[in-house]
Amino acid sequence: MSESGFTSHELIELQFTEPLRLEELEYRFIRPLEHMLTLATGARCTAFELHVGNDDGSNDPMATWPATSYTVRRRSTDLDQAGTPLIRQHMRFGMNDASYRPNVDFGEFVPRWYALHSQLSTVCDLIFSSRDDPNGYLQQQVFTIASAIEALHRATNPQLERRTEEDTARNAEVLAAVQNYCPEHQSWVKSAIAYAHRKSYSFRVRALLDETSHLMAEVVGNETKWTQQLRDVRDGIGHVLSSQDDKPVEQMVAMLFSARLFAELAWPYSARLASPWTSADAVWSTTGSWKMCRPT
Repeated sequence: MSESGFTSHELIELQFTEPLRLEELEYRFIRPLEHMLTLATGARCTAFELHVGNDDGSNDPMATWPATSYTVRRRSTDLDQAGTPLIRQHMRFGMNDASYRPNVDFGEFVPRWYALHSQLSTVCDLIFSSRDDPNGYLQQQVFTIASAIEALHRATNPQLERRTEEDTARNAEVLAAVQNYCPEHQSWVKSAIAYAHRKSYSFRVRALLDETSHLMAEVVGNETKWTQQLRDVRDGIGHVLSSQDDKPVEQMVAMLFSARLFAELAWPYSARLASPWTSADAVWSTTGSWKMCRPT
């Protein structure tokens, strides 16, 4: 036997002090839990069934009904999915279990997760959508996860979107020089440098690599080369360049898997959560061999 695992169906209970619409319950509370468990397991986790009830503390039978009395099935295929045997990889981190390394405190981690998830909702959707089934064409998946990495750094570093005093002074000097020597190009140059202060895609990826203590080096080998390839793939697909059609399928799959792993690994670091990753093994021991993720 070279690998083992288990399938687990957990029951999570949420109590609220006020009524909520079903759509709000799904979006604000169930979706973040699914994302959190997906991060912890390295595999897609979904809520198969939703039981709702009401207890306002009164004796009015019309205002109080148990949770088991009303069941909302979230998808028509949930019954089939729930009965399908699945092999889960080892958990990436445990909760409230000192014997399981790495370990995080459930009571401390989950409230912070909800708070940060509400701030980075779109980023989370981009990152974890790649594990949805079906999840679209290969190039679409690669572009989505590559965009998610940029969005993660942009959302967690909003100060970099503002011009510094140095940026403003530099732009003024450039425009003054153009006005003196080539006034006919003043409008074009002003438009060209308007957003020159914003960081490049490669800068953002390198910053996230630094934040994660370069754990990805054990997966992709040369981080500089991997960053360049990820940038080229993202730009090529986004701008529909013909060069993307020449890339082997194997290389695109490797970029997808490595970029998805990187996004999930970087999320706790960038979101300023106490990162559960103590070593590289905590992440990719859950995902099998990652030699295929190395750039060629």
